[in-house]
Amino acid sequence: MADRGSVSHVLIFPFPTQGHINCMLNLVQLLFLDGDLYATFLNSEQNDLRLRRCTDLHTLRSSRKNLRFRAITDELPDDHPGRRMISRSYMLR
Repeated sequence: MADRGSVSHVLIFPFPTQGHINCMLNLVQLLFLDGDLYATFLNSEQNDLRLRRCTDLHTLRSSRKNLRFRAITDELPDDHPGRRMISRSYMLR
């Protein structure tokens, strides 16, 4: 177990589909209820942009000062067929 003076840091890296991202956002909020910790929510660039458009992250971050959102590249160029496929799968929801 950690020392009383130390604070845990949790990295949340959800599977990159909307259902998993929403569940992990809920998990982060539950973890903050249990005590003092730092959390980093890691997403692909495309999902991070979508999350920022569709979620009130400002309110979430202002209530949780120890929560950070970071994005990593998905390495797909804009004209890659896989990027269009991902976008279409979100439109079908």
